[in-house]
Amino acid sequence: MPPEYSDYRTLTLSRDEDGILLVQLHNEGGGTLEFSMVAHGEWPKLWGEIADDSQTRLVIITGTGEEFLGQRKSLPGGPTDRASLMTPKYWQQIMKESTAHVARLLDIPVPVISAVNGPVWGHGEIVLLNDIVIATPETWFRDTHLPEQVIPTDIWHILLPPLIGRIRTAYFQYTDQVIDADEALRLGLVNEIVPAARLLERAYQIARHILRQPDANLQYLRRILTHEMRGKVHALVEYGLAVEGLACIDADWSDWVVDYQGVPPLDPATLKA
Repeated sequence: MPPEYSDYRTLTLSRDEDGILLVQLHNEGGGTLEFSMVAHGEWPKLWGEIADDSQTRLVIITGTGEEFLGQRKSLPGGPTDRASLMTPKYWQQIMKESTAHVARLLDIPVPVISAVNGPVWGHGEIVLLNDIVIATPETWFRDTHLPEQVIPTDIWHILLPPLIGRIRTAYFQYTDQVIDADEALRLGLVNEIVPAARLLERAYQIARHILRQPDANLQYLRRILTHEMRGKVHALVEYGLAVEGLACIDADWSDWVVDYQGVPPLDPATLKA
């Protein structure tokens, strides 16, 4: 861990002599990160520290194990506990963390490479808000908001339409579609597909090619490339989170169960005209 950084429970950091900071997502104690509120709170803190780090010239973000971000299997206390959590005070904290998370990720002033080592069970903004995305053949993207009976208006409604179009975005979210690596490449969500064994090697190869440029060039280009999205985040993320919170407070979770295998995504092959 570089000495100027805080200690994190779900993130490991290492920086090499070229100024490349590797950020690895993981569970507390190791292994693939399953989304948790601990991780949710640590993300904006880390992005803010990176933004203030003058020693880092480029960032690579990757996961641990066979998945980039694993599925959340349960919530302590079940549906009753979840319903009791959804108070205005609780949602204020969610809004604060979520807004800071996406804003500070975009405020990182140096190029950011996503090295996606496998499936992304939600929070794909950690991948798709970055500059370059390389992925393994085993990678796929899925948004788990609706299977959890939560509307996906934290960032996806801003991020996806410019990338894949409004109609594809709506289909992806309403039908719980899985976008595999080949389809993600075709849609322009990833730049390259590389074998898992070569993923970080390729990420560092791209990073060192980029770093042949002066730091000023890279930082100014990063600001220009993220300018439009930073404006959209400032204008629209809090509104989307407020609507999401209203839907959560109004939701009936009496039959709510986090069981992604029991609620499979829609298979287009099963659709009848």
